[in-house]
Amino acid sequence: MTVEEARRQTVTRERVQSERYKLHYGFKVEDFSIYQLILDTSIGPIESISRILVDAAKAVMNGTRRKTAERSKNQTKP
Repeated sequence: MTVEEARRQTVTRERVQSERYKLHYGFKVEDFSIYQLILDTSIGPIESISRILVDAAKAVMNGTRRKTAERSKNQTKP
């Protein structure tokens, strides 16, 4: 498979998945407002990522969630 074929298949798969979520669940996966946590796992070592996830899970379980960062300009608005 060429890189271009892989890219086309990926784009098609993502479009189909997006349509499926909209049909079955009523939301767009591209709308980041539906998520409680968005984490770029390329930002640091696994230990740091793990700590962020554990802290976020504890905050949700304890009812102490808080917004810690503004939405990226690249995110889809609702």
